[in-house]
Parts: sequence; C-alpha cells; structure tokens
Amino acid sequence: MHGCIKDIREDDNISQTDLAKRMKVSRQFIHAVEHDKANVSIQMAMKMAQVLGYPHEAFVEILLNDMLKKAGLNKKVSFH
Repeated sequence: MHGCIKDIREDDNISQTDLAKRMKVSRQFIHAVEHDKANVSIQMAMKMAQVLGYPHEAFVEILLNDMLKKAGLNKKVSFH
C-alpha cells in the first residue's frame, strides 16, 4: 500500500502535511505508511481513498493484497 499512496499523493501535488491535515492524522503517520512502517486498517484505507478521491474498494483491495503478500500467502483479493 505504501508505494501507491506516495505515488498518488505526489501525482496530485499533495504534500504529506496536507494529506495528514485532510485525514486528521500526523504527518509522521503518512510518512510511516509511505515507507511501510505503519499498519493501515481497513477504515484508514477507506479514509485515504475518500480524501484522495478514489473508490474505497480499490484501496481496500490493495491493502488486503499487501497483507496477504506480507503473510506469505500466494492469494489475491479482487472486487471486480
């Protein structure tokens, strides 16, 4: 999830500070997410999607697939 958040944020010219303010979290949390140092809940993934203007299903799918990969499971979740 970390790579896609940073890419989207930078493509939309949104700073970490601005995204943090919009989400009502710390800039340090955004930094930690972008560097895969923080766990993101499904609720937080949905909030990120909303704030960045994307469908929440897409972010939840990315989050769940990332969790499966980190757990060593060769499975994919798809909401299509």
